[in-house]
Order: sequence, then structure tokens, then C-alpha cells
Amino acid sequence: TFPFMQEIESKFNSVIRILGSNHRTSEHQNRQPRGLINAVGRLANILFGVCSDQDAEFFYKHIEDLARSEEKHVHLSQEQIRIVSSVMNNVNSTMHELLTDDQKLQRNINRIEEQSRRSEATINVLEIQNTFLEHTAILTVFLNQFAWETQNLQSIVNSALNGLMHTNVYPPSQLIHELKQIQLTLPSTLELPITESHLSIPELFRTSKLSVVYIQQNLVFVTRIPLLSNIRFNLFHNIPLPIPTNKGNIVIIEPQAQYLAISDTNEYHFSLTDDQYEKCETLFSFKLCVNPEAISKFIHQENCEVSLYNSPYQTIGACNFKYLNLNTTIWHKLYLQNAWLYYCISQAVTVTCAQNSSRILLTGTGKIQISDNCVIYTENLILTPSRTLSSEIHRDFVPENPNLHALLKIPEIINSHVPEQIDTNKYFKKF
Repeated sequence: TFPFMQEIESKFNSVIRILGSNHRTSEHQNRQPRGLINAVGRLANILFGVCSDQDAEFFYKHIEDLARSEEKHVHLSQEQIRIVSSVMNNVNSTMHELLTDDQKLQRNINRIEEQSRRSEATINVLEIQNTFLEHTAILTVFLNQFAWETQNLQSIVNSALNGLMHTNVYPPSQLIHELKQIQLTLPSTLELPITESHLSIPELFRTSKLSVVYIQQNLVFVTRIPLLSNIRFNLFHNIPLPIPTNKGNIVIIEPQAQYLAISDTNEYHFSLTDDQYEKCETLFSFKLCVNPEAISKFIHQENCEVSLYNSPYQTIGACNFKYLNLNTTIWHKLYLQNAWLYYCISQAVTVTCAQNSSRILLTGTGKIQISDNCVIYTENLILTPSRTLSSEIHRDFVPENPNLHALLKIPEIINSHVPEQIDTNKYFKKF
């Protein structure tokens, strides 16, 4: 039994050192330490994430109330918080087994004590030997189970230090059940990003914010799950296409925003900057973006890009045209496609696929797409494809508005403008 005792003591001390210290992982050294909750005078150790003293006090108060009520969960509608009590099922079953084994040990001790009171002639040596063997076996199982539980507890704490909730804390099936219960309390305009499959749990936690707090022998996992709007949007990257004129100049529409999200019904829209788009999370097969502004309703002529998308054949008065002088060839690779947008006055390129090559003359503005075994050679560039397996859907929308062919409709207006001498990177940084 001595090795078991050593293992139990070692694991237990390891857990106590972690939970009882102001431990900080190297990845989170910049996080400000939290700790003393002045209102109740207890120490809260933040194992992962950020949790204020007030939040820790709030959770501890409701956890104590939950423990006294002997309920499994409590839902706080006003704060949109659901607190769930979890005791590992295997711990419960193990404790029941340990209690049974303890009763057996006590019976064996009583039997040995009874035999010891007898005279030497009446002592049943075989019974004493069997009792000792049974007693040793039960004690070994007892310590083995306790060592396993200590190891399990250490795994839970180590997972918490890395911002993960161990499956022994809360099994995925129970977690999905709780999320469905939360969904029933949400307004009809909001929903949780969950599916019926357990495979959605890792994706859900990847987009959520998890904090782990140890307070008064309670390991508290605080998960902040994003709520989704029930309005689905299609996200477009606004790329201004140069339109060549008959004077050797070009016309472009200056985008009002880098990214435009339009609802499936074309009724609502909002814009995103490059920084806002970079902060979007990929969840399952769609993007999860936080919109810092209000969602706008479509009004014709209010937004250039939205007007072009909804009414491509109508007059576009909200667009800002730029008339430029550009003699540089521009290439822009489309996201997750082996396709390039190009602008050139005239350029010959060679497309090589396996052992076959072809020469193509490009003029003006267009799109060239190749398979993943082809390569495009220009005068000073080599355009190589990439192979990407993705379930995302990407489509192009090029508005066929007669106003965009302004060179044929209003040549006198274009001829009256003198092209600006500009740095091409200013307007074509996306190409």
C-alpha cells in the first residue's frame, strides 16, 4: 500500500499547490492578478482567463444558495446567466463503492477482534488468514480507487489551467442539454450557436470566453457564449474594378467600406472595416462577427454598394467615382479560389498546365481562373495556384449597371475631368 499512499500524497499536494497559489501561466503573464474579495473576505484564485472580484463574489453567493437548495441548476433571467452544479458521476459511484468497502473492512476487523478473544485452541487460523487476505485486497482496491480519483482531479485542474473544461466535469451530452434549456429562455431574435452533434462542442468553446476560478473548494467554470442574431447575412469583400476609358484612363467606384454584409432577404445590411473583419471568428461553416453599429435597413440611393446589389440597373447617385491615370498592371488573387482579378492595358501571359502551354492576350479588366495543376507566367510574375478543401461558399457579384459603362453613355463628362496623378497603392491596396 505504500506506493499508493505516495502517489496519492504527490497528486494531492500538486493540486493544492496549484489551487492555493497565485499561479500564472507564461502565456498570460500580462493579465492583472485578481484575488481578495473584500466583501466576504475570501481568496479567489483565477486559474485561467479574467474574472473580477465582483464576479467571483456573485458566482460564489449563488453557488452557496444552489448548494443549500439541493437543486441542480438555477437560471438568472435578468443577468442571462445559468448556474449548473456538477459532481463527477464516477466520483459519486466511487464514493459509494468506497463506503461499501469501508463497511467490509470494519466487519473484517470485528471478526479478527472476535477471534483474538478466543483461546489458542479454539482460534480458527484459516479464517483469520482469509480475513487478512480479504482485508488487504479491499484496502488495496480502496487506495487504488482513491489514487485514480486524485489523478482525475489533477487532470481537471491541469485542463483548467489551459482554459479547457475536462469532460469529467460536465459530459458533452449534459452540456448540450443545458444549452437547449438556455435557448428556450432567449428572445426569438437571438439563438445559441449549437447543433445536435457533440462535435459542435469544441467549436462552441473556441468562440466562447472561458474563465476558471477556484474559491472556497469550488472550481467554477465561467463560460461566456456569444448569442447570434436570427438574421443571416452574406458577407462581401468590396473590390473596386477599374473600368478603362477610350482615353487610356480608368474609372473606379471608391468603396464606402471594405466589407459589406447583406441579409438573405436583401432588407438589412451593415459594414465592416478590415480590423473588424479580422476579429470575426470562424464558427462551423460561417463567420461570427460582432457588429459595432446598428443594422441598417435598405433605402435606395443611401449606400452605393447596397444600391448596386439590390438594384443593379437603376441610377447610382450615391457612388463616388474616381477618374485616374494608371499604366500599371494589377493582379489580385481571390480568397480561396485559383482565380485572379486583373487590370492591364495589354499584356500577354502564358498558362502552363502539365505538359501543355497556351498564350493569352489580356486587355482591360477581367478575371482569369485556372485549375490547381496550372501556372500563369507574366512578364515579371509567376502566379501559382493552391489547393484548399473548404465547405465555405464564395460567389462573385459584378453589378451590370449601365452607368458603369459610362464611357459610352456620358463621354463628355469623362472627357471634362483631368485624371489625378496619384500613388496607385492609395486606391488599389486590395489588389
